[in-house]
Amino acid sequence: MPRIFKFFSVIFSFIGFALLIGGGYTVYSNYKFMGEAELVDAKVIKYDSYQDNKGGTFYTPVYKYSFQGKEYTNKLNFSSNIKSHDIGGNVTIYVLKVDPNDIRENSFTGLWLGSLIITLVGLFFFSFGVGIFFINYKKSKFAKRLKSIGYPLTGEVVSVVEDLKISYNKVHPLKLIVEKKSGRSDVQRFESFSDTKITSDMVGATVTVYVNQSDKSEYYVDVDSLSGGVSKVG
Repeated sequence: MPRIFKFFSVIFSFIGFALLIGGGYTVYSNYKFMGEAELVDAKVIKYDSYQDNKGGTFYTPVYKYSFQGKEYTNKLNFSSNIKSHDIGGNVTIYVLKVDPNDIRENSFTGLWLGSLIITLVGLFFFSFGVGIFFINYKKSKFAKRLKSIGYPLTGEVVSVVEDLKISYNKVHPLKLIVEKKSGRSDVQRFESFSDTKITSDMVGATVTVYVNQSDKSEYYVDVDSLSGGVSKVG
């Protein structure tokens, strides 16, 4: 597996795993909070608002409630781009018994939305990282098998093209188009996997192609056979 793919695989998998752990922890934290809190009725008295760097406005509800004979006014640590309740409306909130200023709204948004977002983002990153590893592992295994059983041919790189099926940061990696001429009219054409090591100046170079003799549609273009300098066909 090329180093760049290993790097991305490890980074994405690590970020995803860390986010999954974080999502799991927030779920645990919410359950623990609910067990140590008490449900009380509250009234929405206003909204605090702020604008992000893109000009969007976000709202944070401010609640007034009574707990153990005292009145409190507090807001959530969660903001939204919509006003989820009418001012003056009643809602149910969890109030932490040991710290009545620590509150959470008794709703999916108030308790679980943050956990869900973190978990889904983590799942995406982790799946992407593992997917990169799995795809390149299969390619490496395929290359090893063909280099072991395949018949080696020496072909000429006739063009270098973009692999339009793959994109990294809106940039398509390159792949080799290779031809092996046997006589005047018999031409075998091969196509490599895309690889970050491929450059446009490889046109005209020689490269080794391993062909499965029992199934000639199965082959592997060994891009590494170009290492150590490009040799021109004379």
